[in-house]
Amino acid sequence: MKKITIYPLWTRIWHIINGLLFLLLLLSGTSLHFGLLSLNFSLKLHIFSGISITIAYLIFFAANILSGNIRHYFAKHEHFFKHLKAEYKYYLWNIFLKQRTQNNPEKNKFSIVRQIINAKLMYFVLPLMILTGILMLVPDVIDKSFFQVSDIWVISLTHTIFGYILTIFFILHLYLGTTGKKVS
Repeated sequence: MKKITIYPLWTRIWHIINGLLFLLLLLSGTSLHFGLLSLNFSLKLHIFSGISITIAYLIFFAANILSGNIRHYFAKHEHFFKHLKAEYKYYLWNIFLKQRTQNNPEKNKFSIVRQIINAKLMYFVLPLMILTGILMLVPDVIDKSFFQVSDIWVISLTHTIFGYILTIFFILHLYLGTTGKKVS
């Protein structure tokens, strides 16, 4: 059987670093909201992890463009809606029956559902999460009349909502990454 390398080494290393930093952000962010650890420690850990994941994201973004890997996030699929329906059926039902996915990774690295979710997260949600984190780190750069309410409250709420979205993605990503014949 021919070995297929779907993810190059740089992507795998980035995934591990990103996952660990995300766990630190999740721990420190939860602690900031619910007082699980000292405020000073949680804040320093959150800022350090946030800056680190921002640097990791910028490296990912540049490497994704330079390597041509970005094409997988915006690839066109033949019979889009037919395959989309089949994928939803797979993820909502067939996966539990241990049936195989119809996606061929040699043809399309991401299935349609994964492509849509990954593209939205990597090129919309994560950049906005980083932006809201930076704005909370340096709140003086915000025009005080922009939202007509407490600007930091709106930014903090947005940051928290994106944090919940990314946490759900993280859990599903781990789960789906462990389904199939072998963990890979």
